[in-house]
Amino acid sequence: MKKILLTNILALICSVGAVAQTDVTDFFLKNAGFDTNFDYTAKQSTAVAQEILPIDGWTAGFTIDYTITGVYEFGFKGTFNNGTIPAKGFNGEAGGGLALSTGWNQSFPYYQTVTLPAGTYTVTAPTYNGFTATAGTSLLAWIPEKGTQVKSTVSSYPSNKWVEDKIEFTLTETTTGKIQIGYIATGNGGSSNSANIVIDYVQIIGTNMSMTVEELEAQLKQEALDNLKALIDKANELPKKPCSTAALDELTKAVESASAINDTNTKEEIAEASAAIQEALDAVNASMKEHQVVADAIDKAINAYDETKAGAEDLKTAIDAASTVWTNGDATSEEMKAAVETLDKATFAFNLANSTQGAGTAPSVTKTNHYVPTGATEALMRATFAGSNLIEKGVCWSTEHEPTVLDNRTTKAFTLNGTIIHVKGLEPATVYYLRPYAMNKTYQVAYGEEVKIVTHPAGTCIGTWDEGAPNDAANKRCREAIQQTIEYFNEWTGIKGFTLSGHYGAQTPTADCSYGGWMRIGPNTGNQAIGTVIHETGHGVGVGTSDRWWDSNVHSWKWFGREANEMYSFLEGKAADPYNSEFCMVGDNTHGWGSSATYDWFVNGADKDKHTELQYLGGCCLLYGLFIDGLCPTSAYSNGLPGYTYNFDETKKYYLMCKGEGYGFGEGLLYQRGATGASWNKFLTSGEPIDDSAAWYLEFNPKTGYYFFKNAESGKYLTHAAGNTSMGVKTIASGKSPSATEQFQLMPDRTNVTLGAGKESITTHGYWMTWYDGSNKAMGAKSYFNVSGYGQTQQAAFDYSDKATSQMWIIISEDELPAYQEIITGIKPITLNESSANGSNVVDIVGMDGVKKQQTQKGFNIIKYSDGSTKKIFVK
Repeated sequence: MKKILLTNILALICSVGAVAQTDVTDFFLKNAGFDTNFDYTAKQSTAVAQEILPIDGWTAGFTIDYTITGVYEFGFKGTFNNGTIPAKGFNGEAGGGLALSTGWNQSFPYYQTVTLPAGTYTVTAPTYNGFTATAGTSLLAWIPEKGTQVKSTVSSYPSNKWVEDKIEFTLTETTTGKIQIGYIATGNGGSSNSANIVIDYVQIIGTNMSMTVEELEAQLKQEALDNLKALIDKANELPKKPCSTAALDELTKAVESASAINDTNTKEEIAEASAAIQEALDAVNASMKEHQVVADAIDKAINAYDETKAGAEDLKTAIDAASTVWTNGDATSEEMKAAVETLDKATFAFNLANSTQGAGTAPSVTKTNHYVPTGATEALMRATFAGSNLIEKGVCWSTEHEPTVLDNRTTKAFTLNGTIIHVKGLEPATVYYLRPYAMNKTYQVAYGEEVKIVTHPAGTCIGTWDEGAPNDAANKRCREAIQQTIEYFNEWTGIKGFTLSGHYGAQTPTADCSYGGWMRIGPNTGNQAIGTVIHETGHGVGVGTSDRWWDSNVHSWKWFGREANEMYSFLEGKAADPYNSEFCMVGDNTHGWGSSATYDWFVNGADKDKHTELQYLGGCCLLYGLFIDGLCPTSAYSNGLPGYTYNFDETKKYYLMCKGEGYGFGEGLLYQRGATGASWNKFLTSGEPIDDSAAWYLEFNPKTGYYFFKNAESGKYLTHAAGNTSMGVKTIASGKSPSATEQFQLMPDRTNVTLGAGKESITTHGYWMTWYDGSNKAMGAKSYFNVSGYGQTQQAAFDYSDKATSQMWIIISEDELPAYQEIITGIKPITLNESSANGSNVVDIVGMDGVKKQQTQKGFNIIKYSDGSTKKIFVK
C-alpha cells in the first residue's frame, strides 16, 4: 500500500502549482496498490505451486506459462513456489502485493501505458524477497514511445527484506510511454535458484510538472466526459438488429442516465456512468452476435430451400421456427443454440433427401475393417473410400442399428497405410453401431458395413509425481507426462486400481518402472516426456515384469496372443501373423515392439518418441490387446482383462463346440441335459436334429467385460456354481441379473483349427471360457460315454497352454451352423426359400418329427416347392 507524501498532502490542500512534489499515481495507473481483489487472502495457507493469474489493470508482457503470478494479501500463511508473503507492507501497512516467481532466465514484465505532462518523475516499486535465493534483476522502467528508456539498477534481492526500487526521469514535453514493473529470474537454472518477489505498490511522484493538480483533474475529467459522450454516441449509432429486449432496455437506461452527466459531476460519477454504458453495450453486442448466428443459419437454409423438392415442408417448418426465435427479444442463449442446431440438421437432411449423382464417380466405401479398437469414449475404425468430389469421409454412429449421417458423425482421421477414423464423444460401457461413409458435394452418401462395438468402462488409474526434480520446468514436464499417460490409460485400457507413482532419479540414466507402477525419471529432458512415461508404465502393468510375459506359450521373441496381433494388424493396416511371418508383435525378456512397424508403438527410447496422438493411443491399444491375451496389468487381474472379444447378435442363437479331439470337435455341441446339467452331445454326426437345448443366446455386461450364456430352450443360464465339479444351468428369477457364477471371460485362444479341406474347409479358433473363484478356472469337456450317450463337462483348473484344447470352445452362430454341418456330414442342407434348378422356391421343410424347419436336418425330410411339387429325402 503506497504512502502519501506530506508534501503531496500539502499540495492537494493548498493547491500548490508546478513546483510541488505531487503523487499523481491515481491520475495515471489502475490497481497500483494491489490492495483489492486478492487471489489469496491472509486467512489462507495454500502451498501454491504453479499458476499464472491475470492482474487487474496491468498488461502482461510475456507468454510463458510458468511459474507463478498473482495478488496475495499480506499475512498470507501459505507459500508461493516455496516463497513467503510478508506480514505487512513496505511501510508497515496492510494490503497486498503482486507476487512473482519464475526461473530459467525468464522475464515477467507487466506494464500500463500512460501519457505524462512535462516534468520530473520518480517511480517507486518497493519489493520484498521471501525466498532464500537472491538472484533476479528488476524490470522497473519508463519506456517512452519516443525518447530514452530509464531502467532500475536493482540486480538482486536480499532474502526476507524490502528493497525500495525506484527510477527517476525528466520529460521536456507531454510524452506517452509504458510504466513497467516485474523482474528477470537470473539464477542459473529453475525457479529454486531465483528470488520470489512481492511488489507492494507502484507510485508516481511528479515534480515541476507543466500542469497543476487542478489542471490534471480538469484534463482527466474532460477526457472522462469525452469518453462518456463517445460511448453515448456509440450506443445511439447501434444498428437496429434483432437483440435481447432486456439488454436493449438496460442500454437505454444507461444512456438516459449518462446523458444527464456533465462537468459538475464527480470523476467517480462519470466513471460509473461510463462503466454502465460499456457493460450494457457489451451485453447488446453479445446478444446481436448470438442472433446473427441464427440469421446465418436461416440464410443457409433459405438458399437450400426449394418448395418443389422432397422434404421442403419440414425445412420450411424449421426455417419458420428459427425465424421466430431470431426475432424474439426474449429468446435465451440456449434457445438460440437449439434453433441453430435444429435448423442446421434440417438443412442437412433436406440436402441429403435431394442429393444427386453429380460429376465423376459416385462415392463408395469399398472395404470396412470389422476390427474396431474401442476406448471408454473413443473408437478407431478403418475403411477404404472412393469417389469423386468427396467433401466428407468418416464414420457415423448410434445406439441403434443402421446409423446414418443424420445421427452422430465425425471426419477426424489419422493417415497410416490408409485412413483411420477417430470417433470421439461416446459413452463408457455402451453398445454402439458404427458405419463408415463417404459423401460428395451433391450430398450423395454411400455407407460401408455396420459394425457393433462395446465401449470399455473408464479406467480408474491415478498418477502422482513427487516434485523432486531440481527445477520447475522438469517437474512440469514429468508431472504433465504422467497426467497425460494416465488419461490415455483410463481411456483405452479400462484398468482399475492402478497407481503410477513417479519419482525423480538424479542418477537414473533414462527412466525405469517396476511391476505395480513405482517409476523413476532421470535428468535427461528427452525422457521427461509422455512417450517415455507410457513406455515405462508398460513395465508397470506387466511388459517384461509379469510372469505371463515370460510364459513360453505366448512369448518366444514373438507374442502369439491373438488380440495384440489383431490390434497390431489394425494399427499398421497389414495382417500380422506370428506363426508364418516376421510381421507381428515381437519382444524379448524385457520389452515389446512391432516388427517392421511404422511407429515404435511402445516408444523404446526417447528417440523413438514421435510426439503424436496416434503413437500414444496406439501403444495403449496394444497394451489392452496384451491384457485381453492374458497379460496381468495388476495382481487384481489374475487372468488379464475381461472384455468384448466375441462380436454377437443378441437376436441370434449360438452353438458351442469343444476344440479338443475326442471331446466334441467336429461332432459335438454343448447342450442342457435334464433340468440342471450341461454336457455335450454328438448332434453334428448322430443324425438327431439339433434342437434348442443345444442353442444359446449370448449376453454381455459392458461394465464388467463378462459374457453370459442363456439356453434357447429353457431360458436357464450356463453356470459354474461353487461346490460343483461339473458345469450346469441355473434359473434366474424374473427381474434379477445373472450372478458371478454365471459370468465368463472369453479369452481368445492362440491357434487356428480347420474343419474339412480345400475350398470347402472352415478355419476358425476357440475361446477359453474362464473365471476366478479363488483360483483360475475354465470350462472343460470330458470324454464321450457311449453308454450314457453324452460327454460330461468340468470346472477345470485353467490351463493357459496351447495343448489345453479340451478347455477351448468354438462359438458357431446360427448362420454358420449349416456350413459346419455340410462339411462334417458331406451333405449340403436345403434351406427355406432356396431356389431349385427349375426356378421354384422351397416353401416348406418338415422334419421326421413333423415340425417345420428352416433347413433339412438329419433323418427324414419332406421338401415342398412353390410350383406345388414335393420331394422326400433322407439325410444320414
